[in-house]
Amino acid sequence: MKTTLDFASKSLEWLRDNKLSKPYEEIWYELRGGFVKTLQIEPRKDIGSLITSRTFRPPSNERHFVFSQLSKNIEAACARARRHRMRAAEVSFYLKTQAFTYHGRECRLVAPTNMPNEIITALKPHFDAVFRPDVLYRATGITLYTLVEEEAATLDLFGTSVAAASSEVFKAVDQLNRKYGRRTVYLGSSLTALAARADTGSREKHTRVQMPRAINTKTLDVPFLGKAR
Repeated sequence: MKTTLDFASKSLEWLRDNKLSKPYEEIWYELRGGFVKTLQIEPRKDIGSLITSRTFRPPSNERHFVFSQLSKNIEAACARARRHRMRAAEVSFYLKTQAFTYHGRECRLVAPTNMPNEIITALKPHFDAVFRPDVLYRATGITLYTLVEEEAATLDLFGTSVAAASSEVFKAVDQLNRKYGRRTVYLGSSLTALAARADTGSREKHTRVQMPRAINTKTLDVPFLGKAR
């Protein structure tokens, strides 16, 4: 499809056969003159879902690279969820091919969470089931839904202490990223995607400092997190 008219001319069955997510279906209704949402003047207090997607270039069929792109989106979506003090009980993801087809899965989590490592662990088997090495992919996306407030979220029977520890870790990560810039600290699974952005001239580059060179010593590149005060 090259125009909005092409998209609006598709049938509802076509949207669902191609597993397009709810936001795309709402856009389809609106393009056809449908009434989707009421006019809301006051600030929203409820959040139905959180979606993060990104197109990357060049298209790739390397599993590690595509999974890293998905990991980066999961981190971004979870950071937004923590900012709103929400946790997701269900998630879905998609892989968009170079031919503009969508393939994905939905997953219900063991317990509501806004920790990217937990969601990545839950989605990894589903990713392996969807990904095909003979297909070029150009984008990934993640949706967090069935959102509950952090205070109302019920943890699993044995994961309370682990979840509390993870919460403190990502609280520190959020503080560092707010102070020193987005993605100053990130998961190792997102490194390949972020390095690719830097190589293609993205503004999202990472500063490194190099230890002074001396005889019989090695240099070490470390992330620069700012000056200690």
